[in-house]
Amino acid sequence: MNKLIELIKDISKKPKGKAVLFFLGYLLFFIVVFLFIRFAGREDALIQEYEKGDTYKIKIDSVVKNNFTYDLKVVIDGVTYDYYGKRYNANIETFKYNNLDYYRNGDEFLVNKNDVWTVTESPYKYYDFIYTDLIVEILNSATLYSEEKLNNSINYTLKISSNTLNKIFYDKDTDFDEVPNTIVVNSTDKIINSVSYDLNSFCKLNNLCTNSMKITTTFDMYGDVKKIDNPMQ
Repeated sequence: MNKLIELIKDISKKPKGKAVLFFLGYLLFFIVVFLFIRFAGREDALIQEYEKGDTYKIKIDSVVKNNFTYDLKVVIDGVTYDYYGKRYNANIETFKYNNLDYYRNGDEFLVNKNDVWTVTESPYKYYDFIYTDLIVEILNSATLYSEEKLNNSINYTLKISSNTLNKIFYDKDTDFDEVPNTIVVNSTDKIINSVSYDLNSFCKLNNLCTNSMKITTTFDMYGDVKKIDNPMQ
């Protein structure tokens, strides 16, 4: 450092030395500004990139038809809520939770206790993630980040910001500077087998959890579910 100071002093004493130092200082300033703009711009580009939406490699038709069996697993701060059911159409399904059988028709829920069906409240935690229109909106609002070929399927990893999720779920505009949330779609022949959402950022920013939230929906038996009758009729 002392040698550098002495060198600068020597240059300043020479004819045109001050002009040279002024030019070098000006050049250094512009280099710093250029690097700042470049890396700041790159971060903005990444944010915009996963805001765009790009799911052309994933076929969602099978899910949209609303005829399948499913396993919805919600894990919040290590506590697991597991629902296994079958859906006949967008409004009618049966499912099991906490060893109890449930029937849903639209917003109406029935539960079977001791072989008696009665009206009850929804036992679902974040049922939205089995609501197919919302699944489609989330996937279409995320950006394809990478893909991994497995033995019989492909894992597609997507990224989505908490700002986008807030708009989807709450119709709320936010401007969080945060790590994007991750979605992994497992697909065979473009047919969705499962969708897994790591929503740690989203849940913490919205005070839905302390540390972590993961929601996984597994689909099977597309188109094979037969008509489900109301058990109280």
